[in-house]
Amino acid sequence: MRRVYALFLIAFVLTAAPGGRAGGLGDGVLAELFQRLKATADSLEAENLQGRIWERWMQTGDKAVDVVLARGTVAMSLGDYRRAMTDFDYVIERRPGESEGWNKRATLHFLLGDFDASVSDIGRTLAIEPRHFGALSGLGMIEAERQNYPAALAAYRRALEANPHLTGVRDQIEILRNLVEGRKI
Repeated sequence: MRRVYALFLIAFVLTAAPGGRAGGLGDGVLAELFQRLKATADSLEAENLQGRIWERWMQTGDKAVDVVLARGTVAMSLGDYRRAMTDFDYVIERRPGESEGWNKRATLHFLLGDFDASVSDIGRTLAIEPRHFGALSGLGMIEAERQNYPAALAAYRRALEANPHLTGVRDQIEILRNLVEGRKI
């Protein structure tokens, strides 16, 4: 399950095209993309908008750092976790106010089974970008794995609020609602 989540996130990143400067809540382009994502009922448009959001998150405003972030993402997808960790640490050191370095390192910690470190980095990601549906989904997975179902449910609901097109998250919410409310699945 962890690997599926990580590969899902990596797929978004690898298909992203380079573009302009990204940011967090103050980024008008991101705000518009999120508004359109929430408003659309078209699944193809939603997929495109999600890709554009991921693309934006991968842009730190420093092209050299962006290259290292992309390289670390590829290394993580290939299982070269040492290289990925080195790259994500570098990105965080150089651009600590950008969410995606933290999020990528959180994903890597998740893959390594270090849930505490992952949750810590997710916290940093969400402090910068509270709408980060990838980080929120990851938090939901960790809390579900820990059998903290109310916390998992809350994280998944926040992810779905940010991005209503996460069908897998919607399914997880239904399963967790049944667990939390004591109904049989």
